[in-house]
Amino acid sequence: MDMWPKTDVTKKITVKSFRSCFEKHFPADETYYFNGESHNFWEMVYITDGEWVVSADDRIYNLTEGHIIFHKPMEFHKLWKTSNSRAGCFVCSFDAEGDCSFLEEKVFKVNHSQRSLLESILVRFRMNSSGGLYGLSKNELSGHYVANTLENLFIILSEEHKTVTSISDSDDAILFNKA
Repeated sequence: MDMWPKTDVTKKITVKSFRSCFEKHFPADETYYFNGESHNFWEMVYITDGEWVVSADDRIYNLTEGHIIFHKPMEFHKLWKTSNSRAGCFVCSFDAEGDCSFLEEKVFKVNHSQRSLLESILVRFRMNSSGGLYGLSKNELSGHYVANTLENLFIILSEEHKTVTSISDSDDAILFNKA
């Protein structure tokens, strides 16, 4: 008989690689409109400041500081700044294995502990970025750290199931639905 039985760790979700990670910041007098894309990997958009509208297929959401949305693979998505105030966001695209379905078609409003995880990702990203697009590729351990921190965030989000589903009332929402 084994005096120290082991408990195997089963990872339900694993971040396997990063495709891109970048921050965008805009002053009050600058507009921003991203026409949209779809791709075969996940993308996280974390709103760090201001007011944004994000589309995900035919769903459109008003997002403000502290909101986070995950775009599943092959989901067409757009992003645009909506107000005359400064605005910022952090976008991180990645490949993942496991069941990420709890992230689909939802907007999350992060709490203090979740925000701390996201802020630690931003700190690590900024440490290894010179303003470029792929700050995580410069340091293997930073990529490992960010992957682990994202996985921890996924666990917390899957357990709490607190989402916000604020469909946009912006004028562009009507136009987008007719496109």
